[in-house]
This record gives sequence, C-alpha cells and structure tokens, in this order.
Amino acid sequence: MIATTSQMKFSPTRATFASNASNSDRKSEAEITEHLASEIEMEKESAPGPLPKLPGGWKVVADGSDLTLSKTYKGEEITIKANVSYSVDSANPGAEEGENPSGQMVCKPDFAIEIKKGASILGLNCSYLAEEEAVDDQGEKLEDDFQINEISVYEGEFEKNNYAITGDVIDGTLYDMLMNILEDRGVDQAFAKALVEYATVYEHSQYVRLLENLKKFFAN
Repeated sequence: MIATTSQMKFSPTRATFASNASNSDRKSEAEITEHLASEIEMEKESAPGPLPKLPGGWKVVADGSDLTLSKTYKGEEITIKANVSYSVDSANPGAEEGENPSGQMVCKPDFAIEIKKGASILGLNCSYLAEEEAVDDQGEKLEDDFQINEISVYEGEFEKNNYAITGDVIDGTLYDMLMNILEDRGVDQAFAKALVEYATVYEHSQYVRLLENLKKFFAN
C-alpha cells in the first residue's frame, strides 16, 4: 500500500546533509588556510639564512629532499648522498653549550659515501652521533661528530646480496684508519659541521615549501 501524505514522516534529504557537510568542510579549510598563511610568514621570518658554502670544493645538486655532493680526489670519484626528510633534531643539541644559542632545530641527516676507484666502490654509511653517544666512558666529549655505521666494497650498483658489515664490530684500528681516509678526502669534523649547517637551511626551505603546498591544496 502506498502511504498517504499524512502518513509520511519528514526526514532531511541527502542534499541537506551534504550541504551541512560542505559548509563545515569549507569552514575547516578556511581556518587551516588562514593558519598556514600565518605559519608561513613566521617561518620565513625565522629562516636560518641563505645556503652556506660547503668547504672542500664540493658540487651540490638538490632534488626535493635529496642532496648529492660530489668531487674528485687524486683520480677517485667521491659522492655523498643525504636526505633531509625525518632528520630534524628536535632536541636542539648545543643550545646549553652555546653552540646553538638561537634554539633553532638542526638537521642532521644520515649520509652515504661512495669512493670510486676504477670499477670498485668503497661504500660507507654514516650518521651523526646523538648527544648521549658523543661522550666516552669517562664522560668526556668525543672529537667525532659522526660515525661509520656500515662498510662495503662492490662494483656498479649496491645489491642486496653484497656483503656489508657494521662499523661497531670491525677492528678499532681499522675503524680509525677509515676515519683518517675520509679526513684525507675532506670528510672531516669541519665538513660534518658544515653539512649540518647546509642541511638545516635547506631542510627549512623544504618545510616552508611543504606549508605553501598545503595552503594551496586547501585554498583550491
């Protein structure tokens, strides 16, 4: 039996719900767009400055979050690759010692070094020491800002079946010699500090770009 008009109960149509949801969405997107505009302006004002120059004659190529540094040394081709994503140190190391008086969060990306001699490549994966790791057993601050995490030798592209070993299990004397090899090629503590400064400025520019893209996304 077909219900008469008096037997029908009114209920909001789907269009009514859609309209309410649409209004709510527009309000939320307007709020986040306004917030992002303020955030972008603040981040630009607090920018750590222009990109510094890396010492040692490194050529730098940036592609999104990737940084690739390259140079030659006595016939060797040296390449360093780093990615600034997920690499901001929110602990603000150095702030108490006066090394980072502004409290600016710094970018300390892991980096992979390839030293190519002929067809053979020495691969060293490195990372910066955390604040609690940068002291010896006596509580004295270590000279090294970074450490070698992984060592391998291969040809062409690194494959999954290429043998590699962690830096903390090799002979201590060999480890120190490898650090000296890097120092001879300009990958020393001064370079490590300069890379942090460069990566910090570059990562900040990528963060601002992300905020701008978010704002554009919600403004459309």
